[in-house]
Amino acid sequence: MQALVDEVVEGFNGVESWEKNSEESLRIETKKGAISLQLFLILNLKKRVPETAWELQKGLKEMLEKKTGLRVDRIDIYVQGFAVHQKNSTVLAME
Repeated sequence: MQALVDEVVEGFNGVESWEKNSEESLRIETKKGAISLQLFLILNLKKRVPETAWELQKGLKEMLEKKTGLRVDRIDIYVQGFAVHQKNSTVLAME
């Protein structure tokens, strides 16, 4: 399941990276046939933050329910900072 989530997050417009790595920045809990996720992410400002979070939650939910057959109970996204792209570099602005 980790690989499925990683596949969606890695190429998602508005997401720069995991906070650390996907193993440490993703928590998956399965209870009574339902999945709950916690994602700790660094975002970029290519899109509005609420729009990025909403679309990522929706995409993950649809993909996981389709591929695993389990119900997605909740997906919590914790924004750990922002990547600001400047001309020749990327600067991380942490909260």
